[in-house]
Amino acid sequence: MLRTTLNLFYRTFLLTLFFFSGFSVFAQNPEFKVKSFTHEQNRLLARINTNMRLDDNDEPCALILVRTAETGLGFAASSGIVGDVEWKNGEYWVYVSGGNRTLKMFKKGIKATEYIFEIILQSSETYLLDLEVERPEPIIAEWPVTIITQPDNANMIIDGNAVNRQSKTVKLTEGTHALSLEMPGYEKLEKTIEVDENNVYFNFELPKITGVPLMIESDPAGATVYLEGVKLGETPFSVFYPPGTYQVKVEKDGFIIIENQTLTIATPQTKKTFTLEENVGFITVNTFETAKVFINNTEYPEHQNIKLQPQLLTIKVTMPKAADKEQQIVLKRNDQLTIDIFPDAATGTIQVAVTPFDATKTETITLTANGVIDKNIKLEKVPSGDIEMVFVKGGTFTMGCTSEQSDCGDDEKPTHEVSVSDFYMGKYEVTQKQWLEIIGNNPSHFKNCDDCPVEQVSWNDVQEFIKKLNANTGLHYRLPTEAELEYAASGGSLSPAGGGAGGGFKYAGSNNIYEVAWYEDNSSKKTHPVGQKQPNELGIYDMSGNVWEWCSDWYGENYYENSPRNNPQGPSSGSYRVWRGGGWYSNSWSCRVASRIRIAPGDRGSCLGFRLVLVP
Repeated sequence: MLRTTLNLFYRTFLLTLFFFSGFSVFAQNPEFKVKSFTHEQNRLLARINTNMRLDDNDEPCALILVRTAETGLGFAASSGIVGDVEWKNGEYWVYVSGGNRTLKMFKKGIKATEYIFEIILQSSETYLLDLEVERPEPIIAEWPVTIITQPDNANMIIDGNAVNRQSKTVKLTEGTHALSLEMPGYEKLEKTIEVDENNVYFNFELPKITGVPLMIESDPAGATVYLEGVKLGETPFSVFYPPGTYQVKVEKDGFIIIENQTLTIATPQTKKTFTLEENVGFITVNTFETAKVFINNTEYPEHQNIKLQPQLLTIKVTMPKAADKEQQIVLKRNDQLTIDIFPDAATGTIQVAVTPFDATKTETITLTANGVIDKNIKLEKVPSGDIEMVFVKGGTFTMGCTSEQSDCGDDEKPTHEVSVSDFYMGKYEVTQKQWLEIIGNNPSHFKNCDDCPVEQVSWNDVQEFIKKLNANTGLHYRLPTEAELEYAASGGSLSPAGGGAGGGFKYAGSNNIYEVAWYEDNSSKKTHPVGQKQPNELGIYDMSGNVWEWCSDWYGENYYENSPRNNPQGPSSGSYRVWRGGGWYSNSWSCRVASRIRIAPGDRGSCLGFRLVLVP
């Protein structure tokens, strides 16, 4: 009885061992891991939202931003979750009461984790919890595989790694593998093998080589190759050919033929590249823009530097309402010829009056020979926004935390020299009236003020505005780069940073913020009509305060460390865009010339607007 029990236990142990050696399993369940927890002080939009959501005691909430790539998470807090959890741009926005000490994360299939904060969360403050999920690597099955080759001991490479052929058995993981077999005197054999518990034995035979590998290329490709008058193919190509020395000929239309050369083919392989020389000349036909050019009865839409083989050319130029004109010329190899052929066209007189005088319009007018036409054209005005621009002369300036910019943020460092080209900057922030004229609606929170800056517009909304404005005007408006906005705000070439004799101000146009900006101490918690405060040295208004202004750049916290000197455009990608200048809600620190804040391109707010740049 004892022996039977032991035998049963032994067989069960072997079966269990075989099961775990032949299949993929996970060592443990996935679990959450907190990478970092920080107090976020520059997330202005999040800070506004915390003041707007109140807990059961009518106190502003604390906001925990849980950044993770994992979706479908649930949360619980020691003080309870206030309202719904929101998902925004890769972050869960979790609102809790001030004083909260823990946050629990859970999802089906992942081990729940409760994180205990090292600090007591404060009302109206924002915190960032960076979260990831750790998943253990699976245990992969491995099988002893036997590979037999004819001839024996062929060189073997599996998955790019050479295999020691002292043993015909090699251990391979379950799945697909790339097998390569080579042996002198035999063709290379490449196979894909599938390995599992039922496929562990393979047998391959390498074919014998009946000729030497011959690879022929040409520059350019597409040439025809002959050996002893026998056509082999068009380059590039590879064949097996008997060893020896042969007469070779290489030809391609438009190129000088290569002949009377020999090619020696020898083991283990032969590779040859032929460089062909073009047999062409060039001709340019100067004529009317509407004329058609035919050379030897073939039309050539492009009349400049026409490439042709050496020959006698018959050039004919045709044009409506004119007699055809023809000329013959001999084109030799490497010629660069230019000829003038202008058909004699019938003429008449057209007198056109356009209202307004500087307007443009495309219209077809038919004129008969010796005829006279008077034409009046009146254009209807399209919405253009009537955006007033100020010319900003380009130059070089010191960007970032200069001496007058006290208490700078880390992302304003290091200071660095930047050069920008000439551009036009909007004299004012884009107004509600201008937005309404182009888009047809007014998204602003502070409505009924045509000359107040438009707000509650995302970066993406602004791109649609610019697209329609450019279509209406035929001009090239865009958002300013960070460098252009800081250069203009600091006075451009008139400022000390730009080499001028300006004031070198902390804010745009003054060191006294009351003179140039609407901000938290004087705005009465709302926007104001543009242009009411003092302008800066360039005559540009509200570059500090009133509303934050979008920039075209992606935000990079350490971008200043490697910023290019000439016309920097910001990082090539990112999750946030840059906004600058401060707004009616901002403190004086945010209204400084060098201050920079990040925000998602889809976000909107009652303190967020923009101004435009026009490319010269």
